[in-house]
Amino acid sequence: MFRVLICDDDAAIRTLLRAVLEDGGAAVEETADGDECVEAVRRCPPDLLILDFMMPKRDGISALAEIGPEFPDLPVLMVSAYLDDVRDVAEALGARCFVKSDFLEHAADLLAEFTGIAPVARTELV
Repeated sequence: MFRVLICDDDAAIRTLLRAVLEDGGAAVEETADGDECVEAVRRCPPDLLILDFMMPKRDGISALAEIGPEFPDLPVLMVSAYLDDVRDVAEALGARCFVKSDFLEHAADLLAEFTGIAPVARTELV
């Protein structure tokens, strides 16, 4: 089973991403700050890390700087409202894909492209 670690301090974003990924059959773990992220990656490296830039305690760049050398093949999707400010640093640390925080409206399609997990069509109840 494809394993994804979502590291974002915004619970609503984690909930949405979890729903999309679990609908596609992925196993999902969540963390809310950079310290928890580093611990989770070391404990059980995921197949994909979705990492927010701005978080309490430790930001995503700092977490990536620590885990990147230990897990150089770990695919990292960096999420930031400040994409232009962090892209070069994140790329140098190993992030492979970058999206702005407003990507949520297209999250299912983006994650399908990045993970190979096809989005599930949802039926609206009236």
